[in-house]
Amino acid sequence: MGPRAPDGVTILAPNEQARPDLFPGVKMLFDLENDRSEQNDVAARNPEIVERLKAL
Repeated sequence: MGPRAPDGVTILAPNEQARPDLFPGVKMLFDLENDRSEQNDVAARNPEIVERLKAL
């Protein structure tokens, strides 16, 4: 298998990633170190981080 083979986590269209300005109502937070496939939203457990990011 080559270095660019699909592995279930690889982003195939990085230029089409969602951006906060495109979806201002979406407020999700992921622990990318432990959840690389972004399956578990941890925003409710980390309100201080969510508020800090919204302020940015």
